Amino acid sequence: MNVTESTSTASNVNSQSALSEQSILGKDDFLKIFVTQLKNQDPLQPLQDREFIAQMAQFSTLEQIANLNKTTEKVLEIQTTMAQEFANLKDPSLNNYQLIASYSNLIGKKGFWLDQNGNETFGSIQSILFKENQHYVNIDGQELLISDLVKIE
Repeated sequence: MNVTESTSTASNVNSQSALSEQSILGKDDFLKIFVTQLKNQDPLQPLQDREFIAQMAQFSTLEQIANLNKTTEKVLEIQTTMAQEFANLKDPSLNNYQLIASYSNLIGKKGFWLDQNGNETFGSIQSILFKENQHYVNIDGQELLISDLVKIE
């Protein structure tokens, strides 16, 4: 084994350990690999059109998946913010019919709350009602403030 082979082997080992540490390749990594492949191709046997098109399609798919992931994260962030704001609504000047309609998706789900002793209790949400400027859920015949619910399944 000569010095060149030893150096090459050591750099391969280092490259492999770096790759195992970074398990997810991004579009920049893909482009670097693709450009390196183009630079090192045999001029007498350049990339076939099929291979080139397939690699460009893979790159396009990778980019679309990354964009979809970003969009999904934004939607989730907006939904979380809306849910938090919606739970904190206590303004009686808002259209209560709209709020009741929005809360109607809770009907049939399990509502969890803490009883007087601090124990978690649950029951089936049967209806939504508005009285005394507050929104209530009817759970198995018991009226509870929606804000008293700690979990909904």
